[in-house]
Amino acid sequence: MRQHAVAVVERKENKVNAVVLAASTGYEATRQQNQEASNDRQAEIRTVFRTVYQDRPVPVSCAAPDDVVRLLDGAVASANALATGEPVSTVPAAAQGATPAQ
Repeated sequence: MRQHAVAVVERKENKVNAVVLAASTGYEATRQQNQEASNDRQAEIRTVFRTVYQDRPVPVSCAAPDDVVRLLDGAVASANALATGEPVSTVPAAAQGATPAQ
């Protein structure tokens, strides 16, 4: 009797597992297709911006402030240093003409 009950439960479990496996397999396939489409779309957008806007000057009103540019340049320098195994400066350079806080 107990073996029969165990067999019934195992069959039901196998059916449920099959349903879950089918659903998850379909989800993963769809997710992969969507990710590939998204990657293609992003690559195309980057290509368009590189091609169309490469020779257009940035208006002064859109330019980043000097402090932001310095911060970004420091981040690039730090990333490059880390990539080559060189020591990294953790303190950003002071702005020209800036006075230290008292």
